[in-house]
Amino acid sequence: LGAGCVVAVDAASRSLLWAHAYARFTPDEHERGGGALLSAGEPTAILAQGFAVVSPYDGPGLVCLRLRDGHPVWHQPKRGRSRVAGIVNNCLIVVSDTAVESLEVATGRRVWKLPLADIGRPSGRGILTPGSLLLPLDTPEVVEIGLADGRIQGRSRSRGGNVPGNLVAHRGEIISRGVDMLEVFHQETALESRIETAKTREPSGPWASYWGAQMAIEQGDVRRGLELVSQAISSPSLRLAPGDLSDTLVRAL
Repeated sequence: LGAGCVVAVDAASRSLLWAHAYARFTPDEHERGGGALLSAGEPTAILAQGFAVVSPYDGPGLVCLRLRDGHPVWHQPKRGRSRVAGIVNNCLIVVSDTAVESLEVATGRRVWKLPLADIGRPSGRGILTPGSLLLPLDTPEVVEIGLADGRIQGRSRSRGGNVPGNLVAHRGEIISRGVDMLEVFHQETALESRIETAKTREPSGPWASYWGAQMAIEQGDVRRGLELVSQAISSPSLRLAPGDLSDTLVRAL
């Protein structure tokens, strides 16, 4: 993919299956874009349901090809849609600086659109799950967007006020790689499970108490949260990163 062409190769025979030429940016478009045009696109094709979707860095279009023979199925201008999050349930999820959209892979028809003007601007690549898109924003927070209807299902603010960057999922945690830091966002269901497991092993353990406090505060039960914080910090075995305790108390106010 690149230089105005996308090709498919048979891995077994190493022979060319098909090739498709796409329109490239003109020199005038490059000059008007000041080089920013090259930041909008994907380095590889996204394959699903018998289709190949390409959003080349050097072209202005979002193109869907039939995987079997490379026949163009539909073509749309990018219109600022700089990132393709992936394909789930026959829908292509695309992200721009101003909106998140869901398009039918087979037709290109829009299923839903979530404007981001009143929410925040994407600050990195998100994570696509079977039911939602986790997207980092410059507000700073990570929002969970439901793929069925494009509604926001949850929001997790950065504890230290750091703008999150590209996200990676690992064992129930979302790791953000920012410009000069790493930050972890816990997924609620996975964290609840870990807390219950820790309570089984050590009913009054400081780790379970501390993170139980975080959950209680997030859910609005500040009194219970502060009780658990007090219980956790009374243990000499509790280890916290600098600023964690003060951030928790500020969030509880």
